[in-house]
Amino acid sequence: MIISKDDRQFIKIPDKISTSQTLYTIDDTTGRLGAGGNAAVYECVDRQGNNRAIKFLLNFSDKARKRFAQEVDVLLKLDDPHIIKCVDNGELNGVDTKTNKNFIIPFLVMEKADMNIVGYMRKAEGTLGYNVYAPQIRGLAHALNKLHKIAVHRDIKPENILVRGETWLLSDLGLCTAIDEEERIDVTKTQERIGPKYWLSPEASDRIYFGTQEIDVASDVYQLCAVFWFIITRRYPLGVIEDDDYPSHDGVVCKELLKALKYNKGKRTQSSTALYESICKATIDREVAV
Repeated sequence: MIISKDDRQFIKIPDKISTSQTLYTIDDTTGRLGAGGNAAVYECVDRQGNNRAIKFLLNFSDKARKRFAQEVDVLLKLDDPHIIKCVDNGELNGVDTKTNKNFIIPFLVMEKADMNIVGYMRKAEGTLGYNVYAPQIRGLAHALNKLHKIAVHRDIKPENILVRGETWLLSDLGLCTAIDEEERIDVTKTQERIGPKYWLSPEASDRIYFGTQEIDVASDVYQLCAVFWFIITRRYPLGVIEDDDYPSHDGVVCKELLKALKYNKGKRTQSSTALYESICKATIDREVAV
């Protein structure tokens, strides 16, 4: 099996991967499910016949290895229906097809999603109904709150919200950093860009240019609510957005998202706990009233 994250470097790995839990057979007919700057994701099937997604680290720098190890560690500590589940992990030997250089490749095995939220929205061909998105944004807000007990995500964007059945999942913790300083493996340089290019919080952008602000839980709240706005309105929340840019049927949720998307971090919803509570109140109160 030949794998690649960028179609420039190609790594040969075994077709079958054995761990202490089971045996995984990589499906070479489906192609690559996804790729980023550091890793690539392929489909595999375990011995019990379950379809899984397997993520291979294909950036072999010490920095990338440390980040991947932290991603695995954080995922193994989490158990939430709205966070992608890591079911296994390990290492294997791979060989560069051009240089014949050997690499030790870490991998993690996850639940396989059906698509990301962008594909889901395109398939819907129109705005999603309140009954579809309301329970899912509650679930994602709760998932972020649970994640924030141990880590900051730092890379929330539509492509990292996956859909499995009817459930929306927070995924891709490759840029996460631990909340506890003693457990933190942060190899980020002062002005290194951390986060999704088009979905950065104001302070994440400031950090790139001036190295002046930390990316903390409030940044995750901003990014998640920007994605919520995008999902509900089918429009990217760029510039100064106002309540009349939002569907008129859902003014209470609009109010909470606008609060979380304020430019001034001090005026913004400060925590995922506050976000979850406000989203619950905004949606559940409406549902009870109906």
